[in-house]
Amino acid sequence: MNSADDAPGAAYGDSGLLAPAWAGSAAEAATGDAAYLTALLDAEAALTRAQAALGQAPRSAADAATAAARADAFDVRDLALRARDGGNPVIPLAAVLTAAVARTDPAAAAYVHRGATSQDILDTALMLVAARTLPTITADLARAAEALAALAAAHRATPMPGRTLTQHAVPTTFGLKAAGWRALLLDAHDRLTALHPTLPAQLAGATGTLAAFTAYSSAGLAAAPDADPAAARETDPTDAPDGPGTAVTGVGDTGSAPSAAGPSGAAGRAAVPRGDGPGGAPAAAGPADAPDGPGTAVTGVGDTGSAPSANGPSGAAGRAPVPMADGSGDASAAAGPGDGPDGPGTAVRGDGSGGPAAAAPAARAGAPGAEASELGVTARPASGPAALAGVPASGAPAPGGGQPPGDGALGLVGRFAAEVGLAEPGLPWHTLRTPVADLAAALAFCSGALGKLAADVLVLSRTEIGEAAEGEGGGSSAMPHKRNPVRATLIAAAARQAPALAAVLVQSLAAEDERPAGAWHAEWQTLRELLRLAGGAAHQAAELAEGLKVFPQRMRENLDTTGGLMTSERVVAALSPVLGRARAKELLTAAARRAVAERVPLADALVAEEPGLSEKVSEDRLRRLTDPAGYLGRAPELTDRALRRRPRTDI
Repeated sequence: MNSADDAPGAAYGDSGLLAPAWAGSAAEAATGDAAYLTALLDAEAALTRAQAALGQAPRSAADAATAAARADAFDVRDLALRARDGGNPVIPLAAVLTAAVARTDPAAAAYVHRGATSQDILDTALMLVAARTLPTITADLARAAEALAALAAAHRATPMPGRTLTQHAVPTTFGLKAAGWRALLLDAHDRLTALHPTLPAQLAGATGTLAAFTAYSSAGLAAAPDADPAAARETDPTDAPDGPGTAVTGVGDTGSAPSAAGPSGAAGRAAVPRGDGPGGAPAAAGPADAPDGPGTAVTGVGDTGSAPSANGPSGAAGRAPVPMADGSGDASAAAGPGDGPDGPGTAVRGDGSGGPAAAAPAARAGAPGAEASELGVTARPASGPAALAGVPASGAPAPGGGQPPGDGALGLVGRFAAEVGLAEPGLPWHTLRTPVADLAAALAFCSGALGKLAADVLVLSRTEIGEAAEGEGGGSSAMPHKRNPVRATLIAAAARQAPALAAVLVQSLAAEDERPAGAWHAEWQTLRELLRLAGGAAHQAAELAEGLKVFPQRMRENLDTTGGLMTSERVVAALSPVLGRARAKELLTAAARRAVAERVPLADALVAEEPGLSEKVSEDRLRRLTDPAGYLGRAPELTDRALRRRPRTDI
């Protein structure tokens, strides 16, 4: 028998077998594994497009990344299993996507996931899924509200028992009750509608400083690293150590870079000066040179890029000096066939990327022959047919000072948000989880509001009450006569689960450091289940409201079961001018006891307790005073007022 890891992924799909509340709903489809994978890929592709739009990546790289980011080309189960190694699915996803891009455009692969950390992509995907799910929920809420409005209007004056603490209290109308259900659903609808446009993208890099993006945008395109189609990075650069055949560039992103140095390992590595020291020297040959494994090139800002070496077995030969931003030392390598580890004619930048220098297919047209970036990197003259015309040279000041318009890391955040269709965040929110807490609160409120509708329907549909019923009640496996209020039951089940899930998400606000261990991870499945429960409950509510049956005659019968006792409040008010308020209250208390004990109408019990009452109040008036149907207060008018409200439509 196959192990769990080897079994087909389809065998592990969550088909909602134990979750009939959301199975088959639009929210289920919007929150499935395929939907999350699509959102993750959308985020990855949008990042490359945003960088290309600002001249930080070639247009061809954006096109290649977008073309490769197709969910149907990825094995969800494989990604899920591989996610265990690094703790999140973005790590293996970025590796597989990089390899897919490299198969069609090796140079473009270097720009996949460039500068990002796993949380940037995953948080953005979570918000994308939420943004795509909320309209399905609000649509069902609006549908349910419309059906309830029709019921409320039709029964604005239909009397029924009002119940407090399970007992008959004072009459109300079914119209007012339905209007109340509708008001709660509109509250939920409007909260989700208002929340929708505020859902933010996430893009900040390893610790939320935009450092990697700043490094890349400053260095420009002239020395972008190339990728090897056979070497897809399998770990997230910000979360895990590097493996064999990778290049570490230090900005927080991992790419693929097998070295041609061969099995000698360190014999292909050149020492790279750090920003805090005097630099280094070429490493000695040997397989134990570094944790990255044999044949890797370390460039020193914290980001792993793709940089296959063309230097041959000599490895370190041909490595060019790499000056750091603070002016610290360099590490010149011995002469070789090229300027850097990427092969002939490449420049090695302080952010670790390298690319063609003489041909410079990604160079910016109009750039100065030699211009220093923030990292102290010299840009080679731009040439070649692929030069980007009209894009300001990296580091060139904008008119009046500052960054070129739309350029730089700060501009990238807004562009990325626009690409994915989410709001631009004011600050990175890696550990500022307001968006998640807001979603939790709104979805929990939604589930609770729907739960109120369900709770009332469950009571009204009891056999002994029978004032309402679902249009198509559910059957029983053992009792053919039953018509169970199944939709209300499923809504009630969702409403009972939602608060606990919301609590998990709200607790994630107390997150330590710049990325917490566990608090962030606890959000993913919790938020998905909360979206599903709210969406499933809204769907069930729409079906329930559209098919709900109302029985006014049974409501009238239930009003009469207490023989007018529900009007005692009114009778006290009417008799106080005649008997005095104290005597009127004493009389009603005694008459109510007699009515219950002798099972007689309240009017008869009043006359029995106060024989002279008929001389002061006519029998006909007493009958009218004790008729529950005549004691509705302003319920019809309150219903009309409530129905004037319309749902928000600005989603």
